Amino acid sequence: MSQTDANSTAENSQGTRTERGGGDAVGSFLSYVQSDQTGVVGVREGISYGLGLIVYILALLLVTAVVNGIGGAFLTGALSVDNGIVTAILGLFGFAVTLTAIVVLFAGFAGLQYKIISDAVSRGTDLRDRLPASGGCPHAADPQHPSSRGGW
Repeated sequence: MSQTDANSTAENSQGTRTERGGGDAVGSFLSYVQSDQTGVVGVREGISYGLGLIVYILALLLVTAVVNGIGGAFLTGALSVDNGIVTAILGLFGFAVTLTAIVVLFAGFAGLQYKIISDAVSRGTDLRDRLPASGGCPHAADPQHPSSRGGW
């Protein structure tokens, strides 16, 4: 067997791609990235999911900044009014709006955590439902798969 054959990817009996033999780290990494089966989540799907999360975080920060700016405008506007009651009302309203922005930020990040966890559980449930009737891991007999070596 040549060195090229030892470093190539092969399809095992379960239909998943595994890396054979040793080889340099760059070649192994490139074959890992180019393969469609890089564990449970493909590289393209992972990048797409990550970009979606970044868009969500940026939108959350933008909304929080706008609401916080509105609250800050009310607070600074309250300082320029000479009437004590109007100053107090504007100041309390500005404080409430700023506090709302902080609550929205924390709620948004809590929702983000919930989404990530629920997506992972959903993926795991889907994979469990696709397992063979024996209930075992389809990769258990494959010595090259991480599940047979105790995971990652």
